[in-house]
Amino acid sequence: MTTAKQILQLLSEANPEIDAMYRKEAEKAYKAILKLLSNRSLRFKYLHPCRETPSGQWSSDSDPLVGYDLYSADLGDDFGLDKDGRNLIISFAKNRSDRGGGFSSPRTITLNIFDQKELESKDVHKIIRKKFADANGKSVFVHEYIHFLDDIRFGLGKSKTYDTDDPQYFNTPAEYNAHFQNGISKFEDMLERTHYFRKMEILNLSRKNLVAQIMFSFRKPFKNFDNKYMKKVLSRVYQYIDSEIPKIKKKELKSLNSAKGFNKLWKEIKSYLIKASKSPIMRDRIIFLLQDTSLKKLEGEVDNISGIRPFLNRSYSKKLDAKLQELVPELVK
Repeated sequence: MTTAKQILQLLSEANPEIDAMYRKEAEKAYKAILKLLSNRSLRFKYLHPCRETPSGQWSSDSDPLVGYDLYSADLGDDFGLDKDGRNLIISFAKNRSDRGGGFSSPRTITLNIFDQKELESKDVHKIIRKKFADANGKSVFVHEYIHFLDDIRFGLGKSKTYDTDDPQYFNTPAEYNAHFQNGISKFEDMLERTHYFRKMEILNLSRKNLVAQIMFSFRKPFKNFDNKYMKKVLSRVYQYIDSEIPKIKKKELKSLNSAKGFNKLWKEIKSYLIKASKSPIMRDRIIFLLQDTSLKKLEGEVDNISGIRPFLNRSYSKKLDAKLQELVPELVK
């Protein structure tokens, strides 16, 4: 078994490209499972309730699974195998607390994101699909899937169980890596959901401000890391910014300056202006500025437009001018 010191050394030697590869594996597994759960004919196998320790924590010795009342779907070879070649099983269980969370063992990922009433509901299958699809369900899964992959990479085996309020829980190589990868995953998901104009603004922040933006995704774990792990997280964030942000920016610029990307951008801008114009004062101001032959005045007052203009090529910049002018009659109605 790989020691904690050796794991930290391996993680230190890992580079942002390798980190990105494992996040991609987690994303791929999540989407595949989400697709599987969308199959309404799928039925989950009920598994026996597993015991708790006297302190109310998970028992790492529970067999075969760790959790409470579980529903499980055997995912088969397409979703990853542990080092012994056994199929990965995704399980769904009752919350240990109001926070929810998860647990991973060599062949099982358990998501503790349900209350007892949900698991006993006649619509349990529908509830499982819905909660796995939301942001919290994905976050818990990514965290646990990184543990699953790390077990294959490093042979972590079973680790001591800590309460998640115990600082020791965070200050271990396995949790440090899982929280880091999950934090970056949440940041990238946030970018994916963000409007073009805000997205480009974020990607072009100064290095210092971009670090602060990314660290927002690490809120709880970061404050619980000790100085050693805080430094390690910050070091990897800086590596991520230097290596991966330019790639994301290049991809977004290519998308923005395409017919599909521009149409999406215009839909966002138009929606924003129409919504803003519901205020009579703002409506009159927008119409006045749109009627000006120079659109710089409008862009000076509407950040959502001024933030995107520098990233449009000449052709799409002119197209934006024409679209803005065409919007005047609609606003005048």
